[in-house]
Amino acid sequence: MSSAPAPAPRPAAQPAPDRDAWPYLGPEQLLPSRSRHVCLTCQWFRHHADADAVPLLSCQWHQALICHGDHLTQRCPSWLEPLQRSSGWCPEAA
Repeated sequence: MSSAPAPAPRPAAQPAPDRDAWPYLGPEQLLPSRSRHVCLTCQWFRHHADADAVPLLSCQWHQALICHGDHLTQRCPSWLEPLQRSSGWCPEAA
């Protein structure tokens, strides 16, 4: 009588990054931009609300916060086209 192999153990869940403790991006990392290549349109841009419901803007690539307003007029050399533009919203259905 053969039994099925036991499923592989699931990896331990990674703790959520504590973005509230991240440093802010400074002028040495950000470049002025007058095109659509700004933080807001980058693949690495994220936003969420902190414990006091204040929105925090962050860059996952740099693991740093972005000052309000800079996300509309600045970018960094690591700006990346959002994947949705190249592969669509649901590439597995294509």
